[in-house]
Amino acid sequence: MIRLLYLITRAEPGGAQVHLLELLRGFKDRAELHLGVGEDRDGFLIEEARALGVQVHILKHLLHPIRPHEDLLGLFEVASLLKRVNPHLLHAHSSKAGFLGRLAARALGVKSVYTAHGWAFTEGAPKGRRTLALAMERLAGRLSDRVIAVSRYDHDLALRHRVVPLEKLRVVPNGVPDTPLRAHPEA
Repeated sequence: MIRLLYLITRAEPGGAQVHLLELLRGFKDRAELHLGVGEDRDGFLIEEARALGVQVHILKHLLHPIRPHEDLLGLFEVASLLKRVNPHLLHAHSSKAGFLGRLAARALGVKSVYTAHGWAFTEGAPKGRRTLALAMERLAGRLSDRVIAVSRYDHDLALRHRVVPLEKLRVVPNGVPDTPLRAHPEA
């Protein structure tokens, strides 16, 4: 059976987390699933994943803000998890998990996919953050086996800024699961 390791920085309710939860639901009977998640007080994704039978691994150094010392420890922590789980594929979500995950995966010879739920270097982000994010993504984009953009806008932005070679970049539009709570604008 294929073994998948999903990696995300935060477990709080949000778009990337809901997307990842749908992936876990979709693959739960078809793969051995593992979730590596940064330490988070709001365990929405952790609780949902465990309810599905997914093995959850808490990574205490995989934190949201950029902190070089913690990030280096986070890189070692992700690498250690990759060695223990030995997945066929690492699928990373969120900027920090995506960067550290792709570095560790490449160093260990593990295939990796990164889903970009928006880019940290997009218009409107502070200039310093954009500059750092762009440098990090240019490095990590070349280390990825594939990068998934959730919109044509993000695809085009990645190409315009040369963060991912065209042959590694795919668009898979992000969707919302069908729900009975859907709005009825015609009413």
